[in-house]
Amino acid sequence: MDEAMSRDKILQAIRNKGPVLPVHISKEIGTNILFASAMLSELVARKELKISNLKIGGSPLYYIPGQEQMLENFIDKLNDKDKAVYSLIKGKKLLRDCEESPINRVALRSIKDFAIPLEVTHNNKKEIFWKWYSLDNQEAERYIKNILNGEQQKKQIQKEPQKQEFKKLEQPKQEIKEQIKKERIKAKLSKDSERDGFLVKLENFLKKEHLNVKDLGNRNQLSTGLIEMDTSLGIMTFYYITKNKKTITEKDIGEAVAQIQLQNLPIILFTNGFLNKKASALLDKFRNIHLKRLD
Repeated sequence: MDEAMSRDKILQAIRNKGPVLPVHISKEIGTNILFASAMLSELVARKELKISNLKIGGSPLYYIPGQEQMLENFIDKLNDKDKAVYSLIKGKKLLRDCEESPINRVALRSIKDFAIPLEVTHNNKKEIFWKWYSLDNQEAERYIKNILNGEQQKKQIQKEPQKQEFKKLEQPKQEIKEQIKKERIKAKLSKDSERDGFLVKLENFLKKEHLNVKDLGNRNQLSTGLIEMDTSLGIMTFYYITKNKKTITEKDIGEAVAQIQLQNLPIILFTNGFLNKKASALLDKFRNIHLKRLD
C-alpha cells in the first residue's frame, strides 16, 4: 500500500471510529507503530488531523477537526484533580484565572483539550479567563464583560469602561508564580519512599548537574518533564522521558520520536539500560534525541 492510500485509509478509519492511538492505526494499515506514528504526524502537519493534549499510556490521541467533543469519552484517563476542574469548567462554562486556587490553575493548564484560555486587557491590565472549549467566543465575551462591568459597579468607579481586547492564546501562558512551581516540584521530590531507585538516581543527577526542572510532565513523579540546560548554543529547554528497563528497544525510540512532534522540543532519554541493535540504528537517524544512561 503506497503512502497516499495509507493516508486515505487512516483518515477514513478516524472518521468512522473517532480519536485513535497510533497502535490502532498500525493495525488498521498493517504496519508497525513507528511508521503509523510518522504517518499520523505527517497528517497533523498537513492540518488534516489534530493531536490531543490528553494522553493514554503516554500517547496522545489523533482526531479529525470537528471531533473535539469525542475526546470527552476519554476523561476517565484524567487524574482526580483534573477531572474535578473539568467538571467545574463544564458546568460554569467560564472561569477567571485569578479567582481560582493554585491547584485549579495548574489543572486548567493541563486540560488544554477542554479549557481554552482567553487573554483580556481591561483598565490597562491583562488577565486570563478560561472558557469551556465549545462555548462560542461571542458568548464568552458577553460573560466576561458582565463580570468586569459588575466589578466596576461594586467599586463605584464613575468612568467609561476601558476598551476590552480578547485574544485566543495558541497555548496557555505560564502564569503560575515561581513559588507555586517550586512547591509542586518540592512536593514530588520529597517522597523518596514512593519512588523507585531509578528515579532517585535521576533526581540526584539533575541536582548534581544543576539542571533546572521547569515543569513535571507526570504530576505524580519525576518520570517526565521539562528541564533547562546550558549548552554551547546558550540556555535550551529539553523535554525528557525516562525508561527504567534493561533493554531499550526500537519501540522506545519510536515513542521518543513521537514526543518530538508533540512537544516541539529536543528530547533527552534517561535510562539505566542499553540499546539493542535496532534501537541504536534508529537513534542515529534523529539528532533531536539524546540518550543519557544513569549508572
